[in-house]
Amino acid sequence: MGISVFIKNRCLAISVLTMVLANMSYAQTTASVLPKAPEATAPAPSAFKGYKPYTDEAVVNWKAANDTTAHIGGWREYTKQAQQPDNTPAQPAHAGQPAAEPTKKAAP
Repeated sequence: MGISVFIKNRCLAISVLTMVLANMSYAQTTASVLPKAPEATAPAPSAFKGYKPYTDEAVVNWKAANDTTAHIGGWREYTKQAQQPDNTPAQPAHAGQPAAEPTKKAAP
């Protein structure tokens, strides 16, 4: 019994040693076959170039902002502006006229 355990351990040790040596020789041959990376000529530009830090903007009175929105035509004017292409300015609402009211259907 003692001899069979010795033989098993010896076979196991030989197997592990064979695998380690095979991996070492493979690693040496693949490193010499791989192409070399090209040399970097210039460093990459910084991602923070042109970065503008956060600045706290002045708070506008909400009532004044609501009055201004109502004066220029409300949500309808913002919808017109959103539908315009980026390079085309929207038609400004006339300052003296209130926003157009939706047409009401006549009662049947």
